[in-house]
Amino acid sequence: NYTVNLSSNSPICYGDTLRLQANFIANSQYQWTNSVGNVLGNQRNLNLFNPSTQNYILQWTSPLGCKQVDSLQAEVYAPPRIDSLIFQGDLCVNGNQGFEIWPTIAIGDNDQLSYTWVTPRRGNFFDSILIVQNADVDDAGQYTLEVQDQNGCISSIVGLNIQLYEIPSIPVISQSVSACEGEDII
Repeated sequence: NYTVNLSSNSPICYGDTLRLQANFIANSQYQWTNSVGNVLGNQRNLNLFNPSTQNYILQWTSPLGCKQVDSLQAEVYAPPRIDSLIFQGDLCVNGNQGFEIWPTIAIGDNDQLSYTWVTPRRGNFFDSILIVQNADVDDAGQYTLEVQDQNGCISSIVGLNIQLYEIPSIPVISQSVSACEGEDII
């Protein structure tokens, strides 16, 4: 009397490998198919790359030729997708200006996301909107964002290169000059 037990590492994120597993029974044959009947493999344990959410079915044949069919449902979650980073603020700076960067997210529940911003000079930030205050030209560079959802799925890293320009200082005339009308000032 044989019993086949199925397991998997589901749920997973899209792009991860789905591992389908059945217990070992000597001299048995295994055949995995997907929910539309496509044969996926004849191994006891099967790794699937870029799988989808669906039923995976195992047909097991015992050493005596008896067949048993069992299935398991695998969940594959789509990771959040950052469509763009939006910059608002001053590009000309002298230490008194600031700017903000925020993402537009295409996939994912925005209330359940965690954010990791990496900045060229000020370290990491974890808010949905990156706010840089008292910016100067040393804050120029690549700003990147990675987002993780409540399922542990992580977006691709998206970056924005910010070029900042120094505001020229206003010249100060420190010497008084007197001249009469019509005279040249040197």
